[in-house]
Amino acid sequence: MSDEKTKIKKIGYVFSNKNIPMHNLFNRTPCFLTPHENNNRKVIDESFAVEFKSKQYKKDNSYKLKLYGNQLNHQTDYPLLALIIKNLVNERQTEPEATSVKLDLKDIKELLNLNFSGERKSNYDPIVFSLKRLSKVKIQLIENVNENIEYLPLIAGYEFHYGNGKNQPKFFQIQISELLNHLYYNMWNVSLLDFSYIDVEAIVNTDSENAKALIKYFMCQNYDFIDFKFDTLVTLLGFKYKRLAEGKFEVDEAYARSKIKDALKILIENEFLTQYKCDKTRSWNQVRIIPKTLCDNVDISEQVIDLLPSNFDKFKSKPVIDEKKEDLKRAARLDHEVKKYRDLGILLKEIK
Repeated sequence: MSDEKTKIKKIGYVFSNKNIPMHNLFNRTPCFLTPHENNNRKVIDESFAVEFKSKQYKKDNSYKLKLYGNQLNHQTDYPLLALIIKNLVNERQTEPEATSVKLDLKDIKELLNLNFSGERKSNYDPIVFSLKRLSKVKIQLIENVNENIEYLPLIAGYEFHYGNGKNQPKFFQIQISELLNHLYYNMWNVSLLDFSYIDVEAIVNTDSENAKALIKYFMCQNYDFIDFKFDTLVTLLGFKYKRLAEGKFEVDEAYARSKIKDALKILIENEFLTQYKCDKTRSWNQVRIIPKTLCDNVDISEQVIDLLPSNFDKFKSKPVIDEKKEDLKRAARLDHEVKKYRDLGILLKEIK
């Protein structure tokens, strides 16, 4: 993330599922662990609680996340939480103290692409199970070192209203938890480091849990953040917790690298990414991506992918200047096709 001054803004009405303000607690951490094959342990025991420490969205203070209980997914749990947050944000524009929101079934069906041959209450069993998981997960968010914070669920509870008859109301009433209330209470004075506007429809329409987790994470990044470490992605995707059922915190690195590359290929097929490149063929430690928003031309992305500066260089006091690469960057900047991409031109500027 860029070292710019923290920007403050108001979160206003949300009209689209393509632009929901999701707190980065849900985007940059393993809060939504990616379910893996052969892992039937859907409940995380408190003795194996997931723990995550970071300064990624808090510029001055670190935070610590711990969670146990129901394991969450991106297939239904994250989109449903996003829909709850969308409705909460809109409700609090006029009712700042709102403690519950209404989810209409038609909105759930539209977001999750649900189509039923016949309308019946049992069709929504997967939604009920998802809401149960959101109410059963236990999350502890510690933003100050000496805080003694209790574990809280993502929602406090829900009621399913399914009236008999075609014209009877059918909806879920969701009770807002203390955690969501804390994160979305002061929406008139929020830091852009804390929130990212997420295209939830794109997540829903992406195959595989790993790819869903990656596309969500990449949506949180600035245009100049293109390099990602293997260790970061392993943590984000929850590979460390794959063998929780055996009481082991181990990562099969070859397996993890293979699954991450499979997910990256899906994002290319979905045209979210134009290209990616690992620093090594095997045992790679870092991957570079070219999102479509940066450049949607495959030939140009191949031309410049090795020339763009790394986001990790921002943390170096004195970047090493490669004169040969600088010559190639100058040539690329003069290419009339490259000039069509404003952000590419910015990234290809000379190191001063």
